[in-house]
Amino acid sequence: MSGLLEVAFDMIESHLLSQSDDLQILGIYEAPLQSKSQDQNVSSVGQAIAQQLRINNQVDPLIIEFDAITRQRQVNDQMQQYQKMQIEGFSLNQNGSPTKCEMNEIEFQIIEPYYDDKRYLQLCDFDDHFENINNDWLNRHLIK
Repeated sequence: MSGLLEVAFDMIESHLLSQSDDLQILGIYEAPLQSKSQDQNVSSVGQAIAQQLRINNQVDPLIIEFDAITRQRQVNDQMQQYQKMQIEGFSLNQNGSPTKCEMNEIEFQIIEPYYDDKRYLQLCDFDDHFENINNDWLNRHLIK
């Protein structure tokens, strides 16, 4: 595991231990990786994290991936490019392999406000935080 990933996990663990509530990590967000092969759904690191969440929390974690897809459309005589956000959800099957899953109504209701008003574009991950420590990796600014 990379040093930065270890630091990120230490930050998560410290935050969870400092809270009075019984918080649990129920899933992960994985940024789309350019290095993934076409037949690979989730990175090996994402898969390992999900496996560990399953062992530690006795829940089936959800892996959510947001990906911006560039499309083209014709407007009058010109082709214009635009970006469309694609959301995919994965869960681990009994063999521990990620399989695409349909998000049920409750899961989509949690994500929908972030999707509809494009709050996902303001998502801060650990890379953003490590570049500028003023960026809040807890993403408190996204919660209304």
